[in-house]
Amino acid sequence: MIKQVKYLIVFFSLIVTSSISKASDQFLDMCLRFAQARDKNLEVAEEQVKLSMTRLIRSTRAFLPVLSLERKYEKGKTYSGADPSIGLLSQEYQSESLGFRAQQPIFEGGRLSNTYKYDNSMLASAKYNYTKIREELFYKIKATYFEFLTAKMRYIKLKKTLGEINKLSERVELEYHAKAISKLDLDEAKNFRDKVENMFKEAESTMALTKRRLAYFANIESLDDIPGVIPEGLPEDVPEISYVLDECINFAVQNNVELKMTKLQIEMAKYKRRIIDSKIIPKIYLEGFYGRSGEADVSQPIPLAVSWSLLGKLSWGLWGNSLEIDQNTTKTNPNEATNPNARFDTNSLDIKFSFFDDLNYFVDSKESKVGFNQALASYDESNKKTIMEVDKSYSEYRDSLFSAKVLKDEIEIKERKLELLRKRNQLYEVTTLQLMQETVSYAETVFQYSKMMYTNYSNVSNLERLTLMPLR
Repeated sequence: MIKQVKYLIVFFSLIVTSSISKASDQFLDMCLRFAQARDKNLEVAEEQVKLSMTRLIRSTRAFLPVLSLERKYEKGKTYSGADPSIGLLSQEYQSESLGFRAQQPIFEGGRLSNTYKYDNSMLASAKYNYTKIREELFYKIKATYFEFLTAKMRYIKLKKTLGEINKLSERVELEYHAKAISKLDLDEAKNFRDKVENMFKEAESTMALTKRRLAYFANIESLDDIPGVIPEGLPEDVPEISYVLDECINFAVQNNVELKMTKLQIEMAKYKRRIIDSKIIPKIYLEGFYGRSGEADVSQPIPLAVSWSLLGKLSWGLWGNSLEIDQNTTKTNPNEATNPNARFDTNSLDIKFSFFDDLNYFVDSKESKVGFNQALASYDESNKKTIMEVDKSYSEYRDSLFSAKVLKDEIEIKERKLELLRKRNQLYEVTTLQLMQETVSYAETVFQYSKMMYTNYSNVSNLERLTLMPLR
């Protein structure tokens, strides 16, 4: 019961809180807004939602009677037998009817209700599809944004480190020319400098690439188009998420958009089967007319009398065959009719049995069963895939969190150690080569720390995409 209440609270929070408002960084928030406003796939998904709403209106309209204003006019000849020397006698006549006609389905074997449920599920699926496309776009932007910030942070630190190691490299050159160190020491010093330079260039290249990718995903020419200041990097104290693995899996199973879509596919396949099965259930329709009608010679005005008719129709699909029965009753007010030959009361019965006129029933029935089984299989596969993906992302988040904390402490220790070694180097207690070696080790630790930071933030972003809720 407690878990159900918890999921209910989360569900309502998802309704009132968009993913944009969850972004803790103002610049990232603007990137997400630009992307959502300009993405073409989201525009198409929004049109699909509108189309599904139109389909739902159409299926709702099918429950109501069809009303129409009708006017019918006929003109022709009647022939009667006569003397053979004269031939047939003909007389021209005209008839007219004017009134309202209404058609109403009484029972369709569940076709109308299941069609409405099918279209309603399709509307929900279209909305989930919009959310899925949006969240995938947001994840791309967040992951790229965090990669950009970690590369920028790495670039800033390594730029300073590269400047320091270049000065140390110049000092080693002087020491070599003064024959204070060997050629091997000089080559090792150059290798140290090259390592730091390569790490710096990699950070510079990654920063430029992710900057272009971020602008691409946000559908802008350049990040300069976004108002606001880009942060120098991510917070160095990596925050932990508020939930354990089992809770994240439960949230994903409850909230994941892809799982909800596959659930809807099962429901839609079930409704489609019922729609097809309704063909073998008798269907009853009523059709009524009320107005005025009459007939007369063409030389005379048509006197219109009150007239009404009621048609009952039975339609029944019999496994590839079809049976149709129409019972029609027509009444005309005799007091208002002037033509003595007018038909006042008419009853008709039409029966038609067609052989093998609906063989599509067998194909549609088989397709609906296959579609239902396929939807079940897709849900099972999506459920396993989601759980595995949550498990993987959570595991990588935990590993990177631990590694980032250890590396952060290591960076602080190395910074203190470097400060001490610089002083000892000035006192000639430590060689310049040793100082360079420790500087390279510091740069490598910074490099690894930034990598762990990106791994951590990208996996948390992926978990938020899967669970559709903020985790920290």
